[in-house]
Amino acid sequence: MSKEKPLFSVIVPAYNSAEFLSQCIESVRAQSFEDFELVLVDDGSKDETLEIFKSAEKLDSRIKVFHQENGGHTSARNLGLTESTGRYILFLDSDDWLDTNVLEACAARIDRYRPDVIVYRLRVAGTDRIFENSFPDGFYNRDKGLEEFRENLLQSPQGTFAVPKSLIGKVMRREVLWSNQLGIPKEVVMGEDGAAFVATMMDADSVCLLSDACYNYRIRPGSVSRTADKMAFRRTLVLLRHYRTVAREKGWQIEDQLDRDVVLQLYTAVQFVTRSGCEKRWLKEEYRKVVEESFVHNALKTAVFNKKATKMRVKQYILRCRAFWLVKLLDHSDNYAQRRPERRPGKRRRSVCENSQT
Repeated sequence: MSKEKPLFSVIVPAYNSAEFLSQCIESVRAQSFEDFELVLVDDGSKDETLEIFKSAEKLDSRIKVFHQENGGHTSARNLGLTESTGRYILFLDSDDWLDTNVLEACAARIDRYRPDVIVYRLRVAGTDRIFENSFPDGFYNRDKGLEEFRENLLQSPQGTFAVPKSLIGKVMRREVLWSNQLGIPKEVVMGEDGAAFVATMMDADSVCLLSDACYNYRIRPGSVSRTADKMAFRRTLVLLRHYRTVAREKGWQIEDQLDRDVVLQLYTAVQFVTRSGCEKRWLKEEYRKVVEESFVHNALKTAVFNKKATKMRVKQYILRCRAFWLVKLLDHSDNYAQRRPERRPGKRRRSVCENSQT
């Protein structure tokens, strides 16, 4: 490793992840590009996570291990960020892993473009299904395409977003990420990584999209996309308020996107609450409290989607009419579509991350 600060810091926050850590750690150690440090953060695990981290630290001088009392994923990421020294930051979840060429591919783009953010591909682990970006590979800056990219960051009129709204599958310049990650309030406990990425992207002067490297994303029962959460409306409202506060403070001109994002986030909250098995009275009362918020009420009426955003228009209708019985029907339809066999070669597959958050 270079005697100077490494080009990359790969930060892995972990809580009770012993089952998956070997694959995760080895995928970083095996990178074809070697100028990196691997920062492992144990978030108060009760299994063998910390012991596995310490064993790995003895094997590789590029590995640094830190431990804290359980504080949650964002807290562990923040500790890793403050203890890291790399010029560019990657976050890697403890049950996921990287293709061996990720750092090499990103280093080549840094050498050529010096971007503030690099977005590489997300693959559903164990499959050939890719989380599709709605923008093509390439380099975007203030002179070429960056504003259009930002106009599709939260959600476009087509019901899509430029790239998955998460911190994984991204490489971010330390200075651009720093305040946006550390500035996430403790109260934001749902969608906090997306909030940090969106803020980082709005502050960035350039972004590079590449498809020749992959982050392998493991979908497990209990992952965010399948969560049942009785308190989801309250958590979602905190997140939506946070977006508006930051947008006002930073002068973002993304009111239309914020309105469309209300539809996406609120529909997801309905899914979570519905899956919790709570009483209908609870669902209706919790929903009523959220819709009483003026910006939520207005967004459900004024959010504009075009004809291509059929699903989002249906979801907006469900929310406006409070036809929550349709949510389970659409849930079943989406699950069936994802379980279908792949289409024959030559035919385009549907994105597995449509209208979802990573």
